[in-house]
Amino acid sequence: MRRVEIDSLVAEPLNHDAGITKQVIFRNGSVPHLTQLAQARIPPGSRVTAHKHSDMHEIFIILSGQGRVRCDDTVQPVGPGTCLRIEPGERHGFENDGSEDLVVVYFGIAE
Repeated sequence: MRRVEIDSLVAEPLNHDAGITKQVIFRNGSVPHLTQLAQARIPPGSRVTAHKHSDMHEIFIILSGQGRVRCDDTVQPVGPGTCLRIEPGERHGFENDGSEDLVVVYFGIAE
């Protein structure tokens, strides 16, 4: 067993959006097929630039806050309890249109 306290992890920028921070819970290689398990905080008025991955599935779970997710040509609201599965090749991004941080736990599974 490996125990991690998220609050003790150092915040680091997202690879594709330096203004958004994440705390990496488990890194690539620590669990078979897992590319990363992390928690991200998207401040009010901020957005994660739409991007896609050709080599992995991603799962997102919204813990708190309000926002919108864009996946290809679809935009949908998200909030606490929303869970999303993004397939390889789907272009996706998030926008926080609420008044508090949009907190998202996410992980990738290698294709």
